[in-house]
Order: sequence, then C-alpha cells, then structure tokens
Amino acid sequence: MSENAAAEYYFIDARGIRNGPHSEADFLIKLTSGEVLPETPVWRTGEEGWQPLKTVRKLWFPEAAQTVPAFEQLSASTGLGSILSEAWNFLFFRNHFWLLLAGGIIWALIDSAAGIVGADIILSLVTPYLCYFVFLSFLRQWDRGEGPEFSDLFPLKTFFFLPWLRAVGASVLSSLAAFIPFALAALICVGGVAGVGYKHPELFERNTQLIDVFLEVGQKAQALGRADELPQITVETEQDADDALPEIESAEIVFPNNAALTEELAVNAEILEEAAESYAEMAEIVFESPIFWIAAVLSLPFVALGIFLSVRLSLATYLPLDTELGVIDSLKYSWKLTAGNFLKIFVLSVLVFFGVIFGTLLTLGFALFVLYPYALAVGVVLYAKLVKSRPDLAVPPSRL
Repeated sequence: MSENAAAEYYFIDARGIRNGPHSEADFLIKLTSGEVLPETPVWRTGEEGWQPLKTVRKLWFPEAAQTVPAFEQLSASTGLGSILSEAWNFLFFRNHFWLLLAGGIIWALIDSAAGIVGADIILSLVTPYLCYFVFLSFLRQWDRGEGPEFSDLFPLKTFFFLPWLRAVGASVLSSLAAFIPFALAALICVGGVAGVGYKHPELFERNTQLIDVFLEVGQKAQALGRADELPQITVETEQDADDALPEIESAEIVFPNNAALTEELAVNAEILEEAAESYAEMAEIVFESPIFWIAAVLSLPFVALGIFLSVRLSLATYLPLDTELGVIDSLKYSWKLTAGNFLKIFVLSVLVFFGVIFGTLLTLGFALFVLYPYALAVGVVLYAKLVKSRPDLAVPPSRL
C-alpha cells in the first residue's frame, strides 16, 4: 500500500452519483474491475478538487500504474460515433488490420475449397465463430497492450471444443427465437394472399397451369441431360400510361446449348408472355385487395418482435467464446447487456450492413477487403463496450 492508504477515495459514476468514501484497497478493486474509468472524476481527501483518474492515477498509485484495467484503452461510451471510430482504431492499431485481412483471406480460401469438396455446410459451422473468436482475442490483447502474432489467427486449441459448441448453441437458439415471429408474419401474409386467391380462383388456376408448363420443360431438360443449363430469358416491356404495371410486348426463352429445348419453347413463346402478364395481374389484384393489407398490418407486430429479439440476443454468440458462460446464461447476459440499447444497436447494424453493401458495390468489390473486417471489428467493440459500461452485471471474466 502507498503512504496514502489511510486516505478516503471518492468518484462520480456514469449516472452522475457520488460514490464513497472508499479505502485505497476498495478503490483499486473498482479501478481494476473497470467501474472507475480513466475519464471518471475522482477525489481523495487532502486533495484540492475533482480530477479525471487518468490525471492522478500514476501519482496516487505508482506501484499499480502499469496494471491495465479491463478495457481501459476502450472507452465505456456506447455512442454510435464512439463505437464506429474505436472499431476503426482497433482495426488499424499496429499490424491488426493486415493480420486480420490475411486471416480473412485464408479462411475464405478454406471455405471455398470446402465448397468444392462438398464440406461447406460443416465449414459454415466453424468459420463465422472462428472469425468472432479471432477478433475477440485480438481485442483482448490490444486491451492489454500486447501485439498479436500471425499464429493468433488460428487459435484452434482455445477455440475448440466446448466454446464452439456453446457458441453454436447460443446462435441457434437466438436465431430460432427471432425466426419464429418472422415465420408467423410470413404465414399471415401468405394467408392474406390465399384469401385473395379464394375470391379469384380462376387467376390462381391460370398461374398454376403456367407453372406446370415450366415444370414440364424442366423435366424435358433433365431427360436430355441438360438440367444444369439455365435458359436465357428475355422480356421486353412498355410502360402503360394508364397502369402502374408495364405491358409485355414480347418474350423469348433460349437454351444456348440446347436447340431442341429452344425450338420447343420458340414454337409458343407466348407462354412466357402469358406467364409474366398473369403474375402482373395477380400482383395487382393482391395489392388492391383489403384482405392482403389487413394481413400485412396484422403481421407487423410479429416482424417488430422478430427484430426486437434478434437485437436483444445479438451478443449471445460472443459470450461463450469470450467467457465460460453456457448457452442459456449467454442468452440471459445478452438480454441484460442490450437493455436500454435496442435502438442504438439496431441503427448501428443497419448502418454497417448498408455501408458494406454500398461500399462494395461502389468499388466493384475491392472495398470488401476492408469493410468486412471492419464490420467484424464493430461487432466485438460493441460487445466490449457494453460489457464495460455495465459493471453492475458482473459479467464473468474473459478466458482469453
């Protein structure tokens, strides 16, 4: 203990409430647990006034100055700007970006090779969780001031077996919880379409007949050993001034390497034209029917519930990889950590998703090499910040 061990310590928490007095030992525990942050206003008896901890820490605790508290280099702020900027800083800190980019390319190649030999389903149960684990491991090392090595891209010894099983289990349960409301919403909308079809059986019967024609064509293609060939379908339309839907002018189906099938359909190319017009007419009737819109409105609460559950359980995959938590406990802690942050996490997810999509399209795919690792970094930084901002939840310590 220092010579000021008998002094009393106070600090202002994130809610603006003064805490104290604390002994030096108790204050150090709060400091190392992350409850007292570098920017937290602190005061010690005998001092002149309140100061940020980072200003006085080395003066007050010289023997503990090198002890880096959990997530100290990562602020506890959960604002959108803070999350996005600190994820960027984390990604480009030292050689993080190039290591993670190299790892991403390597695992993409492994995933592609697995697809060739038919093992892509198995790899899909490994690579996403391994990517999360690698980024969590890198974040933990960055937090401790350590420099990650290339071998850290393949932490298989610490990744397998129980952490992976728990992460898969948590991911499946969280996905299932969100999927059920979405499935119910889809069933309600399908029921609305079926209700419209009940009033217009002739239109749906006509579409069914056209589908049968295309199925017959597919069977012929399979019989000729050309089932793997896709036809080239060309439809020319002209916008109708009196209707929001375009009018079909002509239609053509061509199998480039199969003259027999091309001739079969070329004899009656009106089949495709009739199908397109039939579907357009059916869509128009469905969207004009109050039955469909009533069903759509009734499905909205289930859509909202699905989105809500997907956000509240979004951290369930990280927790088993980072801590020793089991599947159910990971779901519980995800629910607690995201409490009060639903809108923020939802907006962040939408921004990152569309940012990756549009950035990739605008750069003809080249930006994906930067945006995909960045999206992963945003996820783990969000997780780390929420853990740090809620010391009251006592999330179990990281095993990394």
